[in-house]
Amino acid sequence: MKKIIGLVLLASLVSTQGFAERNRRVAEVDDGNLWFGVSTDTLLTRGTTTPSASLLIQLGNQFFLQTNFNIQTTTPFNFGVGAIAKFGVSGNNTRGLHLNAGFGLGTTGAAETFFGNIVAGAGLHAQIMQGLMLSADTGLSVGFGGGTNVALGGLSGLLGLSLHVRI
Repeated sequence: MKKIIGLVLLASLVSTQGFAERNRRVAEVDDGNLWFGVSTDTLLTRGTTTPSASLLIQLGNQFFLQTNFNIQTTTPFNFGVGAIAKFGVSGNNTRGLHLNAGFGLGTTGAAETFFGNIVAGAGLHAQIMQGLMLSADTGLSVGFGGGTNVALGGLSGLLGLSLHVRI
């Protein structure tokens, strides 16, 4: 009986190691990917009427850097640029939960007033089909310049949704 239990434990250990190794190799294949898309970002870049052009850079299995850029108006010239780092805490690089931290800056209003924002929070990401990534980001935003504000919630009215295509 002890030999049977020993063999069962040994077989489960070997199969678990093989499964973990296979998952590690699959995750390593996807490292370093670039994604281009749009982001409904209103807190980071204060893009209230137009979506931001966005680049998502996968720097590791559980680490992404997303940059956003938008031009709200040309007269006066109002723009926003920002970056948000996403650290995976559950799941993997194709779907899961992440913590995020970022900053944004730009100009706003008729007087082209300079602003800045700092954001920290959490979000979800999922590759909804091969080469198409959807993410939603929420958090606490502290803004200064052009009206100091503190906001808690989605990074936009659409929960900070971003859609990226692998390039």
